[in-house]
Parts: sequence; C-alpha cells; structure tokens
Amino acid sequence: MIWANRYREMDADLEDGTEVILEGDIDYWVEGGKLDLKPWEVIVVGDGDQAAAVERLRSELEERGWFGDDNH
Repeated sequence: MIWANRYREMDADLEDGTEVILEGDIDYWVEGGKLDLKPWEVIVVGDGDQAAAVERLRSELEERGWFGDDNH
C-alpha cells in the first residue's frame, strides 16, 4: 500500500510488471492474518521477467517476418 501523497514524492513510474525493490514498514495484524507493506522508498530495477520475455518473443517473431506489411 502506497499513500498517494507518498507516491507523488517518489521518483518512480510504476506499471504492472515493473520490478522494484521496496524499503518501508511492515504492519502485521494477527486477527485476520493481514500483512501490509508500507514503502517509503521504491527503487525501480527493471521491467520484470514477464516484460523481458514478451520483448524476446516480439523480437523473435519480428525476425521471422511476422510483423511485416506483406502479411495479410
């Protein structure tokens, strides 16, 4: 959970699949077994494994000509 005002102060552009390192506080509520991570720093380390796999596949298909204009 990142509070909106804290997120605006961070130098991080987050999207689904973005790989990050978080530093922050952890709250654990025994009743209900709830665990909250409240980051105060987000370090973007990459686009994540899934995004990298999609890019590899796109490159491979492009090399095979699957994205050429003459494929209708």
